[in-house]
Amino acid sequence: MRKIISAIICLCMLLTVLASCSQVNAPSEQPSESENTENSDAIGGTGFCEVHHGQFHVVDTGLTDLVGDDDAVMDWFGTVAENRKTVQSDCSEYGCNVKAFIDFFQIPRETFEQYCNDIPYCIHNVNLLYSDDLEAIEDYYRDIENRRKTLDKRLRLYRLKSDVIEYGKEQENYLNKTDEEKALIESKIDKINYSNQISMLELIKIFEVDRSAFEELIQKEKEEFFQDKNSYTYSFDIVYNEDGTLKDFEIDQNKTVPELDAQFAGVENIFTD
Repeated sequence: MRKIISAIICLCMLLTVLASCSQVNAPSEQPSESENTENSDAIGGTGFCEVHHGQFHVVDTGLTDLVGDDDAVMDWFGTVAENRKTVQSDCSEYGCNVKAFIDFFQIPRETFEQYCNDIPYCIHNVNLLYSDDLEAIEDYYRDIENRRKTLDKRLRLYRLKSDVIEYGKEQENYLNKTDEEKALIESKIDKINYSNQISMLELIKIFEVDRSAFEELIQKEKEEFFQDKNSYTYSFDIVYNEDGTLKDFEIDQNKTVPELDAQFAGVENIFTD
């Protein structure tokens, strides 16, 4: 059963990514509670949704695993697919989306927030998804252009983190560390390979990256992944002195990784801005 669900969801995610590359804005409509759902294409929908950003319709294994009941998940997909046949909507993925899923299975907000925190490309608005403001939710995910801009910036930050790690491991201050010290660092940065659970602030601190080196990495990333892509305007004053040397700054341990990244990126919310 799990293999079937995984195959279905992988296909759904692939279609959604492809759709996100070609989506265009469409006129917004007043949503009903049921119309604020979409994407059972996972089990045979009618095509790409052109009115919502693709992430609205992605129900992946990370999300379905939160339910812990494969049969219930498959039943939900099946019900959504049947309901879609009887509904007229401008959304081709009608009936299957993140809002519908977390409401139906009553996923706790804290659990969903952790799910989002682990995904470097997540652009969900948790406050909206856990509200009853269906019109605002529709407006948010129908604003495809701004969602795409946020996604560009998030992916660029994620790639930059990998660049900082690669750069840091080549520097003398890292190479001179003991095996025990290197192992401790590896235990922290290994998370970057699969999730978003280490902040840029911590990476800069771990590898003692000065401002000139960091700016060179930013430029390198831009040259490799399109100059005109959207990117953050980083708050260098948090970590660097006027001469570009590293400050002896402290990291707020009470903040989550997305909150720390938002602080350094100069935005209020890393998922939505």
